[in-house]
Amino acid sequence: MNENMKTNDNKATDTTMTEEPQRPYRVQLNCPDCGTLAGHPHEVDCDIERCSACGSQRIMCECSDHDQLWSVWTGSFPMQKDGSRSLCLATGKQFATKSRCFRNCFNAILHVPEYAHATYVEGLTFFGPILAEHAWLEVDGVIVDSTCPTDRCVYFAGLRFDGVLGLAEAMRIKKPVGTSDLPILYRFGFGGHNSESFRAAREGAMRLESLYMARRNAGANVI
Repeated sequence: MNENMKTNDNKATDTTMTEEPQRPYRVQLNCPDCGTLAGHPHEVDCDIERCSACGSQRIMCECSDHDQLWSVWTGSFPMQKDGSRSLCLATGKQFATKSRCFRNCFNAILHVPEYAHATYVEGLTFFGPILAEHAWLEVDGVIVDSTCPTDRCVYFAGLRFDGVLGLAEAMRIKKPVGTSDLPILYRFGFGGHNSESFRAAREGAMRLESLYMARRNAGANVI
């Protein structure tokens, strides 16, 4: 890690564990078009819903294999994962180590010029049936995920930090004694609970998980 970005626990800081630096990100609990709650499918003819099969606006496509559970409202406007960019970034070992998604994204912003101004995101990712804390990048209106470049995922953003400067601010947030620099969510209490946005992201992701499990337990087809 860049030594200038480490937190010094011996120095006082004005930033508390409940303050989010830079531009505070707020989860939008309800879809601004159809009003559905984060983690729930959109209503029919919603302008914001994207097709889970092709990624285009759902009301404009005719894909027969669209599945509403994979295009739920997540609390922020939908972005598609760029598989090509994700795989390209994944060719670098320091950006694609399994189970080290936070470090992978952190390193990409610090060491790959193309991603120096990307948004570093921590949140929840639903893999079906797996729900996990995860990190990814947002750049040019798409998601880049070198840890899971080919996995089908639904992303619920909880914390966002813009580029190198945003991460530098995040590293100055006081962290609990004994915790590592990453993930940043640890600086907001257990499981990020003291962050309103991260808490909302977790709640939305858990709603989707419940819907998925209910469908599976009912014997319906799940992908």
